[in-house]
Amino acid sequence: MPFVPWQRFVFDSPAAPEEVHDRLLAATGPGLPFIGTVSQRSFKVRPAIQYRNSFVPFAVGSFGSGVDGTRVDVRLRLNRAVAAVMAFWFAVIAAFLVVAVVVASRNPSNSWFVLVVVAFIAFGYGLVMFGFSLEARRTRANLALLIVSGAPPGELSSADLSFFSNSAPSDAEPRDRRFNSIFTVLGTVTGVLVWLAFERRRFTAWPLGLILVGAGFAFRFALLRRKRRAYVPLMVVVVAVAIASAWLIVHPSP
Repeated sequence: MPFVPWQRFVFDSPAAPEEVHDRLLAATGPGLPFIGTVSQRSFKVRPAIQYRNSFVPFAVGSFGSGVDGTRVDVRLRLNRAVAAVMAFWFAVIAAFLVVAVVVASRNPSNSWFVLVVVAFIAFGYGLVMFGFSLEARRTRANLALLIVSGAPPGELSSADLSFFSNSAPSDAEPRDRRFNSIFTVLGTVTGVLVWLAFERRRFTAWPLGLILVGAGFAFRFALLRRKRRAYVPLMVVVVAVAIASAWLIVHPSP
């Protein structure tokens, strides 16, 4: 996965440019898989979703005659207005980070402020990348089915957010379910510890809560995508949050 919400890829379709245009047009509009505009040699569409996601990717592409059919150049990016707002937000937070580092260097007792600002940056970045990546893979797959394979709009996949509400996807393998059960127990215990730590040291403990929530969303996403290499590292993050929370409980602020 790239470190920025932007992707570029190329499709080679055996269909003529006119047919590619017709396929895109037939799948774009109210009640169809994509929303946007399609012209004779370009398009700008986004996936039609039934939930709120400000970071949904926009597919901006152009197409023309290729060696054997049509070559389609596609770029996935954020909405420009959303990208501008987030760039401003990150610039402001970065300025706060500089101030926090200067303050902490002069008075080490205020070092916690640096952690708070870093937590803000991590949360914002994770929110953007999660929202973008959630639909980017499906958008690319649907465009490939539509443009290359000529699949009808009704066969394109729709957003499936059941992994947020179900304890595990219905097609999860036994080992995935075991990891999910372990993570659920760890997350529950850690959540209690974070809450107890928050009661004693609010300003220091709430970034741990953000990290825990982020790890939870990341694990659900890894579980859905079968990214098994991410299971153990995410559990380590949760255990680290639990240890930090326990330390805050034992060492309350004076």
